[in-house]
Amino acid sequence: MDATIGEESFDLPHQSANDISRQDVIKDITRIEAALTDGHADSGCVVVLTNDRSYWQPAARADPIDTAFRQHEGRILEGTLGWAARAGHGTTTGRDTPLLLASRYTCEPPRVSWRLQVLAPATHAATCVKSTTTAGWAPAR
Repeated sequence: MDATIGEESFDLPHQSANDISRQDVIKDITRIEAALTDGHADSGCVVVLTNDRSYWQPAARADPIDTAFRQHEGRILEGTLGWAARAGHGTTTGRDTPLLLASRYTCEPPRVSWRLQVLAPATHAATCVKSTTTAGWAPAR
């Protein structure tokens, strides 16, 4: 997006490395889980705000390299998540260690044209409030 609204300019380039960004979201979840487990926080969640449909829609390809990190509607995230074996070195450099989720997360459908995802480990879900007017993620029960 390149626009001027009033006197303010916005230059937001299209993010084409969605596979890496999806992995970053999962990595952030593991960081929050670790902070909770280690007693550094009493509650926590990961919030993802995007207007890019590729984050909440299934992949167009049958078997993308980031299948494990996909966050589309109806997806359950749990266990060990890693790149497909055919993922290139440029994608996986510094990101080759599989990520282990301690909790189970359900990706819920979007209700608006932008996406707000609140990810909270199941043991701390009561402390995260989800808006009724936006889409969110909640730990599976």
